[in-house]
Amino acid sequence: MTLDNEFPYHAYGAQQDNTTVKIATRGASGSIGEREWYPVGGGESGWVAPLPKDPNIVFAGSYDGLITRYDHRDGQTRNVTVWPDNEMGWAPDKLKYRFQWNFPLLFSLHDPDLMFAGGNALFASTDQGQSWKPISGDLTRNDKTKQISSGGPITKDNTSVEYYDTIFTVNESPVQKGVIWAGADDGMVHLTRDGGQHWEDATPKNAPEWMQINSMEASPFDPATAYIAGTMYKFDDNHPYLYKTVDYGKSWQQITNGIPSGAFYALHSRGPE
Repeated sequence: MTLDNEFPYHAYGAQQDNTTVKIATRGASGSIGEREWYPVGGGESGWVAPLPKDPNIVFAGSYDGLITRYDHRDGQTRNVTVWPDNEMGWAPDKLKYRFQWNFPLLFSLHDPDLMFAGGNALFASTDQGQSWKPISGDLTRNDKTKQISSGGPITKDNTSVEYYDTIFTVNESPVQKGVIWAGADDGMVHLTRDGGQHWEDATPKNAPEWMQINSMEASPFDPATAYIAGTMYKFDDNHPYLYKTVDYGKSWQQITNGIPSGAFYALHSRGPE
């Protein structure tokens, strides 16, 4: 879920097998009516990112790397996808860029014109998606044996939920500009401290090798501190995997004492059913 800067603020999110939605958190008449609930582009799987300076304009993702720009004033939706090829049906090893089913899409906390999108590299746009540029190299393991086509010999099942070696989550430090964390679905964690000019491997050494980095949170107080939540349910492992760093990812402490096995998967797993 995403929130905007209006007062009262609105909440944004995607609905399984349905549209994205923007909804008021408080109605003028004492309740939230149907006019205060409407789709904002993208699709069932995508992140939603309202323009910080104007929440009438909303960017939303969907599978196959789709990104749309929706303007509520005129109801127009425009495709602003990073790479124009339709990925549907292609094996991931044949694609120029790999985008997960619910790839990250967000605005910078320090620059209201700077938008990020995560494929296998991190991309940035400063003109509302009219153009994009990569600000990293491949931030995944890029294991080609994990990028084969899914499905049968006639009908392929490549709709991007099957794509591997992709950035699954991105988070920017709210207290220091240029500090950006990226976590991949193949266990890799990377960090830049200069807005993408240089990246370093910050993968926890004590974490399972192929753990999906499900979410990340940068500390609101200290730029060196961050938290990650990982999941291994695809390996039939429902143990919780939570880690904290206080030194820019040089070392990580597991912080899962007291959380029973299985509870973390039930609460935090993401993606299609």
